[in-house]
Amino acid sequence: MACVSVLLEELIRSLGLWDFPCGPGPWKLSAGEDPQSLLDLLDCPSSPWYQEPTWSPQALTLRRKAVLSPKALSRNSVYKHLTALRLMDQGVCVLDSGLLKLSNLEELVLSANQLQEVPAPLLPASLTVLELRNNLLSSLSSLTAQPPPRLVYLGLSSNPLGSALDVCSLTGAHWPALLCLDLSFCDFENQRVLLRALSSLPCLRSLLLEGNPCSLGSSYPGLTLDVLPQLSHLDSEWVRAEEKEAFGGMALLTGAEQEKACVTVHIGRLRGLPDPPQSSDYPLLSFSYHVSYLFLPDSAPDGQKMKSESECEGDVTEENPEKNSEKNPEEAESHRQAPGVCEVCSPAHGSIHSSCSLPWSECMDFNETHHHSVCDLRALKSFLRRGICVRVEEDKTLSWPAASEDTAPKAASKEPKGAKGKDTPNKGASTKDKGKDKKKRAPPELVQDPPIRAVLGSVHVPLHSLLHTGHKVALCCDFGLQGPETPETAKEVGQMVKEKKDEDSKRGASGKKAATAKGKAKSVKEADGVSVWGPPEPLTVELCVQLARWQSAAEASQELGLSL
Repeated sequence: MACVSVLLEELIRSLGLWDFPCGPGPWKLSAGEDPQSLLDLLDCPSSPWYQEPTWSPQALTLRRKAVLSPKALSRNSVYKHLTALRLMDQGVCVLDSGLLKLSNLEELVLSANQLQEVPAPLLPASLTVLELRNNLLSSLSSLTAQPPPRLVYLGLSSNPLGSALDVCSLTGAHWPALLCLDLSFCDFENQRVLLRALSSLPCLRSLLLEGNPCSLGSSYPGLTLDVLPQLSHLDSEWVRAEEKEAFGGMALLTGAEQEKACVTVHIGRLRGLPDPPQSSDYPLLSFSYHVSYLFLPDSAPDGQKMKSESECEGDVTEENPEKNSEKNPEEAESHRQAPGVCEVCSPAHGSIHSSCSLPWSECMDFNETHHHSVCDLRALKSFLRRGICVRVEEDKTLSWPAASEDTAPKAASKEPKGAKGKDTPNKGASTKDKGKDKKKRAPPELVQDPPIRAVLGSVHVPLHSLLHTGHKVALCCDFGLQGPETPETAKEVGQMVKEKKDEDSKRGASGKKAATAKGKAKSVKEADGVSVWGPPEPLTVELCVQLARWQSAAEASQELGLSL
């Protein structure tokens, strides 16, 4: 395990304070009264003794001091000379009493290490800045036992902190001089309880809370600014006087005690689908398309359905894919075997929500906004880190003529024995009458098979930027190029024709002409019978995901049905 004192000794030794060209060696006699030649060896970038130490701003001044006053330099004076120590990503696991030798240390940065606890009695009392970003701190109990009394900045970002005991450790009794506190990207969930503790910090002026579950709620940042009116800086942005005025009184809204988040998902236009194949013979083909995405399970309030479920008749419900697979095994098989579907799309990670289905067109504008209300803010943070999976799906429906008397077996229409002498239809009747009968015949009633669903494309959309305050994700999802109908699709349709029309399978297989889909590459110019084709257009879908937050106390009271 890497120890701070051992690492510090190695860094001091690497400065070469008692070696050439520093230190009181025999080379001092050759330098004479002017040590500039030795200093040039330290400052020249092409010199083998040139260094750019980043672990302390005082490292370079120590080397110069070792040249100019080597006799005044001792191990103890080196420790006292250091006022800043920055050991980032050095594998530090343990803090020991060696830090107490740095009696004048004011800034200590230990970011990106493996510290699980920071005992406060081992920290120099002179500290004013302590940065512990991206460690393994799961508790603040060891840090609050005799903390440095002059500390004005405390950085705890990206640590697994957020328990009730951690909240109790962030009070004015432990940090009386704290001006800036960085709690970003931790796991604090209860915003009101946390703000109540932070309100006891008498000198707090700058606060970072973004990336916490509590910062995803609709009441953030308004509630924070109302409970902590002394803040001048919140989440890397200056607090304006208009904001404080707009959010005044939000802390009095008792209905906002339970934190909730509202996530809106907007699905816009879909482009780039090739023309679907057409059929001049039975079965007739019809196609519809929709966009689906995976979200947190049970995120919508009870009794509230998505627009795509309540307004689109005949659309297959996506909330329970297992039930759908029982009713339509072909559809379930297409879900399992569809190429290009990422593992994040698995229903085990959430619930699938779909837009309504639209028939094919060059530009299908869904223009749907889905609202998701989430109470489990910790689960929402994990979901945003994981990202969202978006799919474009096709429903293919085959239609057949319903069974009727005209399609009855021919054996039933044979003449019975002894009916030879009876009246028969006039063979000399003109074909004109037959044509009239054919015109009067109504079009056959069609029977539709269950739709066959296929996933045309799947993409993963990162959403981690939503953890930063005031951000939204708006992009055009690219699913790649979509080719014409594949030979496998034509074979599938031919096989179903064979099953439906056993006696005509050979004739149907040889005479049926399946129309191939046109590519999305459009003919841009035709001259002298020669077509010039442009580049094909990829399949794209417009998507926007945003966290909805109250912009004022009046808006919050209106949403909650309360009065200020």
